[in-house]
Order: sequence, then C-alpha cells, then structure tokens
Amino acid sequence: MLTPDEADAIDNYRFDNRINTRSEAVRRMIKFGPDGERQKLFEQDLRAELWEQAKEEMALQLKNEFQDELKDARQEAYDEGYEEAKAVLKAELAGEWKKREKELREEWEQEGR
Repeated sequence: MLTPDEADAIDNYRFDNRINTRSEAVRRMIKFGPDGERQKLFEQDLRAELWEQAKEEMALQLKNEFQDELKDARQEAYDEGYEEAKAVLKAELAGEWKKREKELREEWEQEGR
C-alpha cells in the first residue's frame, strides 16, 4: 500500500510528465528514476542519435545534389564543346568550299566556259 506522500509524489510525477495512468507513472519512475535523471540521459542520447542520423541524411542529400550538379556541369561542358567543334567544322567546311569553288571557277575559265 502507498502512503499519502508516495501517492502524491507519483501523481505529481504523472501530471508533470503528462502520463495518462498512475501505473504508467510508476513504471516510468522505476525505469528512469523519480527525479528523471535517467530519462534526461536517455533523451540526451536519443537527441544525439537523432542528430547523427540527421547529419548522415544531410550529407547524403548534399552528395546527391553535388553529383547532380556535377553531371549537369559535365553535360553543359560537353554541349558547349560540341557546339564549338561544330562551329569550327562549319568554318573549315566553308573555307574548303570557298577554295574548291575558286578552283572550279579557275578550271572553268581555263576551259573557256
């Protein structure tokens, strides 16, 4: 049987921690101690664990974003290089065509056309 002081202590703990039943309050008092010191340590460990998980998730997300940006940058560089190479090739072909056109005109002039 509980003394009135013990019952008050359990009820105070119950209301302070928003616990639904007196039996649950007793279980938690046994598990974490009446002053909640073990509960505080448990919560600190839990927060530390959650923080580590959040850091790992953020690192993974940043890694994925970086990989996507790197992929986009590589594609952009490839596209720019392709366009530049195409422009150079067009210029070279235009120059070659002009040379060939000049040669054909000279040939036609020599043939008297």
